[in-house]
Amino acid sequence: MIEIHNVSLQIQKTNILQDINVMFEDGQIHGIVGRNGSRKTWGLSLRHRVLSRTTADIKT
Repeated sequence: MIEIHNVSLQIQKTNILQDINVMFEDGQIHGIVGRNGSRKTWGLSLRHRVLSRTTADIKT
């Protein structure tokens, strides 16, 4: 299971995400759908703690 709590992302003083919570349960298939440029890859970067401007509580 992966739990992500209280995700916030700010770029150049603009709040992109604020206090987002999501849980991915084991044994389930999950997909992320969105338009080009809608920050889908950002979620993968968050999981690997690449983004320094992001605040989040991540449990795996």
